[in-house]
Amino acid sequence: MKGQRYRVHKFDADPEVKAHIYQQLAEFEPYLLPESQMAVLVQKMGTKGENGFVVTLVISSEGGKVEGVGNGDNVYDAATQAKKAALLEFEQIQNAVISSGERELEINAIMKNPGTGYIH
Repeated sequence: MKGQRYRVHKFDADPEVKAHIYQQLAEFEPYLLPESQMAVLVQKMGTKGENGFVVTLVISSEGGKVEGVGNGDNVYDAATQAKKAALLEFEQIQNAVISSGERELEINAIMKNPGTGYIH
C-alpha cells in the first residue's frame, strides 16, 4: 500500500481476513507517527472441533508501545475487539496528557471549522 505510514509484519491469512485486519488498522491513522510500526498476531485457540481466536495488535513508535488484545469465536470478532482495546488505551493516554480545558478548546475549534481535525 503506497504511502501507508505503517507496516504489518509477518501476517499471513486469506484475503478476506487480511482485508478485515487492514480495515481495523486504518482507524489508527490519526494516532500514528511516520516511523510507527504495527504488528498483528492471530492465534487459533482450542483443540479439534473447538473454535476461538486471539488477535493481538501492537503499535510501536519512538520507544513506546500500545497493545490491544481481543478474543472471539471467529477472527473477525477477535480483531474488532483488539482494535477497540488499543483505541481505548490511546484514548486513556490522550486524556492523561491533555487537560480538559485544552480538550474543550480543541473540540470547539473543530466544531467551528468542520473537516479540520479529528475528535477521538
